[in-house]
Amino acid sequence: MRSVVKPSSTVVAAWGIFFFCSLLVYKLLSDGDFSFLLTYAAVCRCFAFVILNIKMYTSNSASSVSLKTLEAYVTVFFLR
Repeated sequence: MRSVVKPSSTVVAAWGIFFFCSLLVYKLLSDGDFSFLLTYAAVCRCFAFVILNIKMYTSNSASSVSLKTLEAYVTVFFLR
């Protein structure tokens, strides 16, 4: 059997804050059109890197990070 890995409380708190802020920005500052979705997609991608950094910082290891994936992201962002 595989052991279940529980997320740290820091990661859970970060997700909660992210979703709360997302709803707050959507309700207060957005008119709800398609441009919000494009901006939200970019914010989600940025948040994913923040969560990755939190995970690496708390575990003091980068063993769960794929070098090929990071190389692909660098290539995509550079070519944009």
